[in-house]
This record gives sequence, C-alpha cells and structure tokens, in this order.
Amino acid sequence: MAFLAFRGKRPHPSETEPNTSVVTRLIIDTDAGVDDAIAILLALASPAHNVAAITTLSGNVDVNKVVRNVGIVLDAARADEIPIFRGAEFPLTIDRHHAAQVHGEDGLDEISCVAPTRVAEVRARKIDYFKIEPERFSLTRLPLTSLATTGPEHAVEVLRRALAGESGAAQDVLALNAGAAIYLGGMATSIDAGVQRAREILVQGQALETLERMRRASQEESG
Repeated sequence: MAFLAFRGKRPHPSETEPNTSVVTRLIIDTDAGVDDAIAILLALASPAHNVAAITTLSGNVDVNKVVRNVGIVLDAARADEIPIFRGAEFPLTIDRHHAAQVHGEDGLDEISCVAPTRVAEVRARKIDYFKIEPERFSLTRLPLTSLATTGPEHAVEVLRRALAGESGAAQDVLALNAGAAIYLGGMATSIDAGVQRAREILVQGQALETLERMRRASQEESG
C-alpha cells in the first residue's frame, strides 16, 4: 500500500459543515488486503485526512477483485463517492513470472525476523516451497514484543530511526522484506544478496534520505 499526500483546504467528506482548517489529502494505492482495508477505514475516519481517490493494482488477488474489494470497503464506510481507479493487471517493468508469497509462522503477513517464514516462490510457472529463518541472514531471533510500539507516533519514530540506520528488530524486518523485493525485482541473484544490499542501504541512511526527497517533492508538487 502506498500513500501520496498533499495539503490543502478542503472539507472532509464525513463533515456536514465546511471545514476551513488544513487537512492532508490522500491518494491511496492498494491491493486491498486485510491490513490495507483497515488502513483505508482509518484514513476515512480521520478528520485530519481527506481520501481524494483510491488507485488499485494486482496483488494477492487480480486487479478486478481488488477493485471489487475496495468498493466493498468504501460502501461499508458510506464513502462510495470516492473514485476508484483500476491499475495495471501485471507489473509494467518486472517479469511477472517471478514472484513469491510469504507468511511468517508467528502470524505476521511478511517475512518475519522473529520466527521461520514459509515461502512459495514462483518462477516460469514452477513453484518452489521452502522456509527461511532469521539465522540464515546472520540475524538474532528476537521476541515479537521487540516490534511493539505504544502508538502511531512511536511507530513513526521507530520507522524513521530504522530508515536512518539504527540497528534493531525494525531494521531487521525492513532488510528482510526489502531484500526479498530487490531479489524478485531482478536486482540481486538471491534473497541473501538482496537482504545484504537492503541492509547496506539502511545502515548508510539512504532509505530515509530517499523518503525525505519523496516527501519534499510531494509538498512542492502540491504547492
């Protein structure tokens, strides 16, 4: 899921009276999984945010089902006036025949740094099933509580510190999942090499620098 934020004076759809305060307008790009659905509902309920549009893409299900699922979420939130835009059915620049489905045995819907992760890797119509464990990447397995935060502001702080190069469970889980994406994107010869590259980027603080450039560009674009 991705958010494009831009600021402006515009009433929130849930308000009956015009609001002249500055709100953050959002364009949400999603494949409408369970976590994305919750994030959309939270954004719709927030008086500080205005969801201007939702764009969709193929993810765990095909893009037509994603469009349907987003419609169900908006209908449940009584926000069906928000436009939904159908995105690409397949990646535009990456071989669509190389993908992976992952799920941590601790229940996390990503590659886990605290438990083994089941992987189904698809390449050229062949599926390989295997497990990966944190120790494979020279990571110390930590308790799930090591990823706990006390609220949204703390979560943002932890993420920013990890992106800036601070070691710990947050950086480990970022490196594991970003590394897998680097591998699947054809920019590394193995998951191991992808994780190593992701860790180098994180340790050097390049991830936070990129995020800040994107934030500034978004603000400049919105005026």
